[in-house]
Amino acid sequence: MNRIDDDLRRELSRPVYQTWNPHAEPDAATVIADYSFERPVVTADSVKAMADLQAAQGHGHVWFVGAYSRYSMPLLENGVKSAMVVARALGVDTSDVEFDPSALDTNAASTSRRLSLALLVLVVALTLAHGIMYGMW
Repeated sequence: MNRIDDDLRRELSRPVYQTWNPHAEPDAATVIADYSFERPVVTADSVKAMADLQAAQGHGHVWFVGAYSRYSMPLLENGVKSAMVVARALGVDTSDVEFDPSALDTNAASTSRRLSLALLVLVVALTLAHGIMYGMW
């Protein structure tokens, strides 16, 4: 974890590792946190729910984004893809939005790209806030 982020590098006094499925259990005295989680399982019911969600998109000016809102494996990347679908439905040209480290340099980024990304972030933030406010998560 130390190499991931400058703040972690400064805060951590020794190497810290994260694993989901270790080959051997680590010494309990060295474990900082231990959490259980389950991978989502796509079922016939969840596929129907996704269809219902898609039919509801935009009604009452509410749009849903997230990995569970797509006909796909519910992974983080699909959460981003779902936000791009909503952004396009709202009239944003997302054709130039892709991971490109040079795009992080605001001097190199076009005004159009910055506005597209800002709208995409806004859509995701508003959707998350709506879900939290109404107890969806």
